[in-house]
Amino acid sequence: MQRVKPTGCTVHPTLRIMVGIVTIAVILMVLSVEETPAQQLPSSIYNGLTDLGGYVKKLSRIETGPFPTLLQVQCPNLVRVGSVVDGGKYVCNPQAIDTQKCRIYSLGLMNEISFDVEIQNITGNTCKIYGYDQHEQSKGIKDAYSRMNGKLKAVFISNEKGKRIQDFFDENGDNFADILKIDIEGAEHNVLIPFLSDEKYKVCQVLIEIHGQGNSQLHLLVSIAKQGYALFSYEVNGWTMAACEYSFIHMSCLKQYGAVELKRYLPPVK
Repeated sequence: MQRVKPTGCTVHPTLRIMVGIVTIAVILMVLSVEETPAQQLPSSIYNGLTDLGGYVKKLSRIETGPFPTLLQVQCPNLVRVGSVVDGGKYVCNPQAIDTQKCRIYSLGLMNEISFDVEIQNITGNTCKIYGYDQHEQSKGIKDAYSRMNGKLKAVFISNEKGKRIQDFFDENGDNFADILKIDIEGAEHNVLIPFLSDEKYKVCQVLIEIHGQGNSQLHLLVSIAKQGYALFSYEVNGWTMAACEYSFIHMSCLKQYGAVELKRYLPPVK
């Protein structure tokens, strides 16, 4: 979790209220439009949209459109687990995790394990948690992991020159995880989709920090959605505007966690 120069997300946390007001105004204007070419919208609105299809359609028919970060699933018990700045993640109803056979994978640590510690506090240390980072962690982190039914490994995460996510699961004899938490400084663009698209494995919740410019983030969001995942939480990273935090849940896990589908704004499974 290195500190990098802001280049990615463009909405500062202190402006969320203003952004919310503007978003509501945009939605209301969109609802009043029936197949209106985007170029005919007022310039103040049009210039603020990412028009992916040439037209802005009614909200009920938008798939990607200008709203890729609108929440697609309503989680009745949204819990912040870990630090309120960098390192923490929003989890959907963590109390619903099956503590008899749960598995949690935490990729990218950098000696910051507030998420790992708190999720294990919630589950009573019953889950097996695996932590991976390209660097050796401090003695204090290693000791904390051993106390919470965890296992640490220093390894470079890459599909080409390191270990794949699939390799971690195979080494541990797993094909399922309740939670996959990812903060691997840009490597997510190359390693995540090959894993999610492999039918051998299944993950209920993917909690991910995505780095890069808007187009690259959007491409990964769409790719995740195509694997059957829906967005239930989104925020700008608490430390840098160069990254955004996204939380997804697989559609097959909605019932277990008591979540309700709202609308698939990102492309649904074909």
